[in-house]
Amino acid sequence: MKIAQDYGKTRTNGKVVKGSFSMDESPEAFEILSDGLYPNKIKAVVRELSTNAVESHITKHKQLTGEAITPEVIDGLPQFEIHLPTTMEPHFSIRDFGTGLSHDDLMNMYTTYFRSTKRDTNDVGGCLGLGSKSPFAYSDNFSVVSIHKGRKTCYNLTIDNGYPTPSFFANEDSSPASEETDEPDGLLITIPCKSSDNDEWQDEANTIYKYFRIKPKFIGVQVEIDSPEYLVDGEGWGIRERDHKGPRAIMGSIAYPISRHSVKCFTEDENEIESLLRADIDLFFPLGVLKITPSREALGYKPSTQKNIKAKLIDVYGQLKIKVKDSFGECETLWQTRCLANDLFYGSNASLYSINTVFNVKDIQFGGKEIGGRDVNLRDYSGSVHRFYMRSSWNTDDKCFQQKDFTYLTSNSEITFADADLATGNYSRVRHAVKSGKYKEVVLLNLENSRKALLDKIGLRESDLIKTSDLERPPKRAANSGGGFSSGKTGQLFKFSAGGPTGYNKNDYWDEETVDLSKGGIYVEMTRWDAKNDTGDLIPPSDISSGIRSLKKCTGQTVTIYGCRSQMAKEFVEADNWEDWWTYSQREGEAIFKTENARHAQIASVISGLSEEHLIRDLVKEVNLKTKIPSPMIDFLKDFKKMDESNKILEKQSISWQSIVHLSDVLNIKMPSLPERMNLKSRCEPIWQEYPMVIAADEAKGRYYYQKSFKQELFSEKSAKKLMANYIELVDANRECQKGLTK
Repeated sequence: MKIAQDYGKTRTNGKVVKGSFSMDESPEAFEILSDGLYPNKIKAVVRELSTNAVESHITKHKQLTGEAITPEVIDGLPQFEIHLPTTMEPHFSIRDFGTGLSHDDLMNMYTTYFRSTKRDTNDVGGCLGLGSKSPFAYSDNFSVVSIHKGRKTCYNLTIDNGYPTPSFFANEDSSPASEETDEPDGLLITIPCKSSDNDEWQDEANTIYKYFRIKPKFIGVQVEIDSPEYLVDGEGWGIRERDHKGPRAIMGSIAYPISRHSVKCFTEDENEIESLLRADIDLFFPLGVLKITPSREALGYKPSTQKNIKAKLIDVYGQLKIKVKDSFGECETLWQTRCLANDLFYGSNASLYSINTVFNVKDIQFGGKEIGGRDVNLRDYSGSVHRFYMRSSWNTDDKCFQQKDFTYLTSNSEITFADADLATGNYSRVRHAVKSGKYKEVVLLNLENSRKALLDKIGLRESDLIKTSDLERPPKRAANSGGGFSSGKTGQLFKFSAGGPTGYNKNDYWDEETVDLSKGGIYVEMTRWDAKNDTGDLIPPSDISSGIRSLKKCTGQTVTIYGCRSQMAKEFVEADNWEDWWTYSQREGEAIFKTENARHAQIASVISGLSEEHLIRDLVKEVNLKTKIPSPMIDFLKDFKKMDESNKILEKQSISWQSIVHLSDVLNIKMPSLPERMNLKSRCEPIWQEYPMVIAADEAKGRYYYQKSFKQELFSEKSAKKLMANYIELVDANRECQKGLTK
């Protein structure tokens, strides 16, 4: 890839003698270029080697055909092969079918930092000569097998005394001991991996390959690659479904996050265009248009890069305006227009929510008139409009609520409008239709007196309405045949609705229901909508609701509870197939707290309670935990890292540690105690006292970041982390030195 140039020239007057800078080969220099360059080691390896594989295919095709490289040509190129590490096969490997490398190229070009053959073309993305060395960011050794012109040669690349070193088996004349082969040309690169990193390799593969035109062929472990889905797209851009990951620049199959605050070339009159950078938007650029950092993990915001991003956004802005206008042109009614405005700009999942300032919904027109917003004022139609909907809750047996005498109706494409054309039974039919799931929400209109005016106000046609007479009648309730627990006997109980009320009425928690008592279940004794516990105290239904939700989160099981009046309680106590809620919940709760998950939850709660959790996580990543120098800090970080595994274990099971801890509070069950060593909170204060500059550096980092009172480059987040790691090593080394001096 041709590098975008933003180099300046120095003008001088008079006689000036110029010297030059140079670079010294040292272990430290190689470590910076191979390891320190990449914050995310695994991601870097997958990205760099995969782009090299694709580029090798492109180079080979161009050598064979001489034709121009187009997206269609790239789509027709062969796949490269990927092996992801497993427990039985702990290695990552990548096999391309490109040109391969001669012995001289591998020993002199492949192993030379900043040497690249790709800087004179934008057909491929490489340019710095660093990506091929990225395996050293993860491992101190890897192998390369080159198949080139019918010869197969194996190389081993290692870190020897701090220096990257290639080696190979040789003949007596020192030539490589290669062998003849009929395998297609290309490279096979293999890297040994830690088994604990297997999941991360798979996750990074899914992330990296999203934008690759050539998807890899997986050998062994298969990974389903999730390609981006666009709600609105055009030429060279697409707005993703809301993922809150912000704007990205896509160049050469690599997605680079765009920092909105780093693109500073907009004028005050271009705020609407700049606001596009608040959207989850992908912007596609030709190779070489944008400046990138050496790690290829971020953009370099030189003037040319900012200018090109701005030009792209201006183009997108124009296309988007046309597309949105065309979308509204397809609406057939005022109501549809309002709903589309809500779906695009204001709904909870609105595709263009982040840029709703670009389009003023009040300016949108239907039939040559402004729609006036997404809300309909129904103040003058009180009593003629009723809204039926299911209360949002995890419980599938939610109640259907009826709302009347509301002032505003917010436009929503999921609303169905019904004409109350029956003398009686309108409400019951609509309620039944909503409860059965036929409609998500129904607005019932009584059009007897103001039919045309109300339809015009909402923006509906007669054909947009369903008739209540066409809805199914609700089934008749079975007659109560009295109490008793013999087979077939029913009783009138109150089914508990754990979702809770919309208002403050306790009775909203209970739905009267005819129940077959002989089937048994879980019950509570009710007194004026409260539940009586095993000690005779009255408990509000909200407490029971909390217990049910917590148990569900911990076990995945939904509990159905029935309330019975006090006069029936004795029969339930004596029944073998009925169990009171208090006994049931205690038994289930105690069983949960005997599991390892309860211990993991308690450990996770300890970590969550640390006010410096973010700082400690940074230190775990940056500090060398394998040092042999005695260190209270290292011991603390090791303990934290080990304890943090509890979070990962629970996440793999989709269990929230908060739900287990909350269950302990709700059911008043004491959780198992932890060893004193795991009391990280009490250990923090002496740690920070011994390493005070760690806290100071962390606070300074936040101050520089948020207040922007100094240039970010002076104290970036990355440099702050590195400084803290170096400081800890210094304190530990000094302590041991002092011990030596006193002896």
